Amino acid sequence: MKEQEPCMWQLTGKADCCVPTKDVNIGCFAYGSTVRTSRGVVVIEDVRTGDKVESVSENGEVVFTDVIMIMYQEPERTESMVVITTEGSTKQITATHDHLVYVQKGDEWEYVFSETVKPGMLIQVADEAGLRTEFVLSVSRKQMKGLYAPVTMTGNIVVDSVLASCYGNHPDHFLSHLVFAPIRWTYNWMPWLYNGDAVATDGSHPYVSFLNKHLRALTGHSLVLSQHRLDAMTVYP
Repeated sequence: MKEQEPCMWQLTGKADCCVPTKDVNIGCFAYGSTVRTSRGVVVIEDVRTGDKVESVSENGEVVFTDVIMIMYQEPERTESMVVITTEGSTKQITATHDHLVYVQKGDEWEYVFSETVKPGMLIQVADEAGLRTEFVLSVSRKQMKGLYAPVTMTGNIVVDSVLASCYGNHPDHFLSHLVFAPIRWTYNWMPWLYNGDAVATDGSHPYVSFLNKHLRALTGHSLVLSQHRLDAMTVYP
């Protein structure tokens, strides 16, 4: 019998979701995407730790929050990206297929993988006037070069005027945000010990690289937040 490939994410003794572990990267935005910062609009690859970028607070207000980490950066990598276009202002957000974006499904707002977004869903758009909803007009694919993934204090970010999570691959935005609590604490209280722009050999921040490589060895379980490029996903009981 062929042995199953290693699990991406595992919270119990068995895999909830297993996928091939080759071609590792983090859920990212495309190079050239724009972010509104306290110093003006910049392309996302120019965002650095300590910048204040547009985000949405817990009470739904558009605010500027600190970038606490560049989770992944790979300027030379080409990926098939999901392009979501809104109906009213024709805003477009471009992200990897399992990056999380914020949409309304039925009566509930939730974070879902970008590849599952459908025309007609509602999505949140932010501008100088605040936060509003627009219908999704279209969802398409496009090959793009350059991947970038900043992480903010709030765990979300407004990219190309569209609200999205900072996280990818794992379907639970709030669990992913919890995993990065040590980074938020260190950024706030021991900034002299911390370099949010550091890059490991796999293109990810060393903290993420640590999760990828060592958490299962230390605890017997793994919570790996890296995104894998998939041809197909296999779910095991």
